Amino acid sequence: MKIALLAAVTASLSNVAQAEPLTCHWANKQQCDPNSACRPSVNKVWATVDATAKRYQRCDSKGCDSYDAEVSASGVYTTFDLPGRGVFMKIGPEGAATEVVSLGNSVLVSQGTCRPTPSN
Repeated sequence: MKIALLAAVTASLSNVAQAEPLTCHWANKQQCDPNSACRPSVNKVWATVDATAKRYQRCDSKGCDSYDAEVSASGVYTTFDLPGRGVFMKIGPEGAATEVVSLGNSVLVSQGTCRPTPSN
């Protein structure tokens, strides 16, 4: 009985990121290039994710690019993967998130938080 209750609580926590669209803002961004150390990078983008619709948007001041995403949940983590695009993001407890994007041979690692997207 206790195991079943623990499994139900864990499952409900993992669905927090799947309950509604989220907007993710990055507090820290690193750019890692071949043959050099990773360094801080200018942060001009954010992401909007919707696990129910399986959509992932990367946005900047010019607008958003929208992609189909594979979404999976494991424990308290929800992962968004964009197959063939070199992009994935993992959202954990309290909305803490990490996004990894490959651009050519460079890798951008962004960390921040995801919160419910405000209604218009």
